[in-house]
Amino acid sequence: MAIELTLIREMTSVCATASEWDGIARTVNTLLRSGDFNQQFNLMVAELNKTYLMLGDTLSPFAELDSEQVFVDRFDALHEQYRGRYLMDVSQPRKFADETYEFYLLLKQTKEIRTNYPLLKRTFMRLDEFIDKWVTNDAWLAMSIDTLLKMLNRFFTEIAEMNKGDSEEAFLVYDALFAELRIYLALLEDKQGRNEESLINSEPAAEKISEAG
Repeated sequence: MAIELTLIREMTSVCATASEWDGIARTVNTLLRSGDFNQQFNLMVAELNKTYLMLGDTLSPFAELDSEQVFVDRFDALHEQYRGRYLMDVSQPRKFADETYEFYLLLKQTKEIRTNYPLLKRTFMRLDEFIDKWVTNDAWLAMSIDTLLKMLNRFFTEIAEMNKGDSEEAFLVYDALFAELRIYLALLEDKQGRNEESLINSEPAAEKISEAG
């Protein structure tokens, strides 16, 4: 399979999880106003969000190489930085996943998560499946990012070799991929912005939905 297709496939998966995570967080924070529960829930949300922030921080400098001159001036230095840190970045999602799961285990002990309120009940079912499939047992999120970062390392190495002989051709190949990745990065940034707004707007209040008990 072509490197570019693998990269787009894995980035699509990551963005899909970010969208689901954002949707779960906004629903819970909109419907529940239980101080201790919301605080614990949002600690969990923020922990997994570190995965998306890390990925955005890693890719954004490369996405900024949007002209041949900027590419020629900056790519080699960014590539060296990436080579020096990508193995460390690869290990981060599993660490964040472990911490997220610890927060989730605490939430599982609360009465709020056993609600019979229809939308919340459905949302907590989505949360449980998300944690099981994407965070812990199957760990699809960590595996997607693992593949993404390793394939990016291969792609950057190929571009670096191409750049030695023909910078114009190297940039054209590079930009063909990043024209797509920029779209996904913008989506990640949007989800992170909305997620942060949701957390800010979820200041604990004394009341919660009466049916949520």
